Amino acid sequence: MPYNIPFIKNSINCNLPHYINWDLLFNVAYCLNTEQVKLYFVADEKSFLYKCTTDGEISKQYDVLKVKVDIERLDRFLSYRLNYDDLILDTVEDDIYYVYCEESGFEQTIRMIEILAEKFSISAEDLFKAVSLINGKKIDRYHQIFDCRAVSMVKIPVQNDNFKIYARPYKTGNDFPLDGKLQEFLRNVYGCEKSELMDHIKNMWVSYNFSTGQVTVSTQDDELKRSVVG
Repeated sequence: MPYNIPFIKNSINCNLPHYINWDLLFNVAYCLNTEQVKLYFVADEKSFLYKCTTDGEISKQYDVLKVKVDIERLDRFLSYRLNYDDLILDTVEDDIYYVYCEESGFEQTIRMIEILAEKFSISAEDLFKAVSLINGKKIDRYHQIFDCRAVSMVKIPVQNDNFKIYARPYKTGNDFPLDGKLQEFLRNVYGCEKSELMDHIKNMWVSYNFSTGQVTVSTQDDELKRSVVG
């Protein structure tokens, strides 16, 4: 297990229920704006994730391959049928769909992003500004989003405007600045020295929430992911 569990337990303001297995801690998410932490645990049966907030709220995210998903509901919401032979419908959480696109083709990736920008009334300028922010480089064209693999996943809520884009800037050859406070938090999460940190966060996610303007970084236990995915 890569995580420094005592520090992480102290970073939340509640005691988690007995069925949460700390040996299966998967992601640690840290909001740069609020400094709030969310934790994601693989369930013991390894068919879904528990998402735990600092105030004790717990929800479930399901692997699309392991549950029946109403894809038509997403199609109706978008007024468009995405190509899931190219894009990957990854997980679902109640009325929220997560679509992975890091390895998808140009046509479907950009078409999906354009549809979502229109659906959530996001201007091209605001879209490019957000993508630039979470990748540490200036991006001002749709083809750059694809060429730089600057959007790895999207969060599509069908009941509210809590739309997010996700990047993995270090994995895709982009960048994200580690300021002192963020670097300190991540070093404590892993209990590591500064020189060791990048080995732990090479697949780190960075997300931007268009409804709040908040930026969140999320770690990932890659060894645990391999054991779950198989």
